[in-house]
Amino acid sequence: ILFDAAIYFSLFLLGMYHIIDGETRGAWLGLMALGGVTVWFESTHGWMRQKLGSFGKAATAWFLVLAVLAAAFTFSPQRKIDAFRSIFQTHKGTNLIRVYIWWTSMRMWADKPVVGQGIGTYQLTYPAFRPDRYNRIGMSHNTRHAHSEEMEILSEQGLLGFSAWLALMAIFFYCSLKKIKTILDMRDRYLYFGLVGGLIAGLVHDSINVNLRWTSSASVFWFLMALVIRYAAGFDSDPGRKNHPKPDSAESPA
Repeated sequence: ILFDAAIYFSLFLLGMYHIIDGETRGAWLGLMALGGVTVWFESTHGWMRQKLGSFGKAATAWFLVLAVLAAAFTFSPQRKIDAFRSIFQTHKGTNLIRVYIWWTSMRMWADKPVVGQGIGTYQLTYPAFRPDRYNRIGMSHNTRHAHSEEMEILSEQGLLGFSAWLALMAIFFYCSLKKIKTILDMRDRYLYFGLVGGLIAGLVHDSINVNLRWTSSASVFWFLMALVIRYAAGFDSDPGRKNHPKPDSAESPA
């Protein structure tokens, strides 16, 4: 158990270093979302709940841990603090550009709200709905993506495609929640939650980015989802299947 804990903690430190040092603000939002679901997991099914015995005590302990981490972040270089604060403004820089892109995406969706503009047509249909003053804020004239997975699905596939996307995510996370409750081994439970929590963080990140439109990051996301589904399905062989001996080829039928 100590060896597993050391491995997981090392991976945690490595991941945190890359997220914080990379200054990718969408990843920071995903990390905050992961922190929220981690508090829930620890307070209901994790080690903290097991040791403290109640939801309230476990949640309080984890909120204190997150508060300490947040306080430690205030001692970071001023450049990183400014980058973090810039996440929540919408009046300058890439944040303002995203506001214009999302505004345009909603205009594209309003034009064909049921079926959308068509899968893969975002860059082609975008110029017809782009605001006239886009060049004043530094927006590219040939925007390829909506910088939001949900916005791009909505504008390209309309309510039909977006509803299918929401249904897929809702069913997946509902089944994942049910599976977590049935995992008895604590190490397996943490491994499973790590996969599911990572997907939640990825979706939050993708809500303001285009990760699922690039082959590398999309492959990782869907591969992790496949791992979760395979784990939830179980690895035991079908008890209904029986291995029947093959008939002897030399033996003539009766």
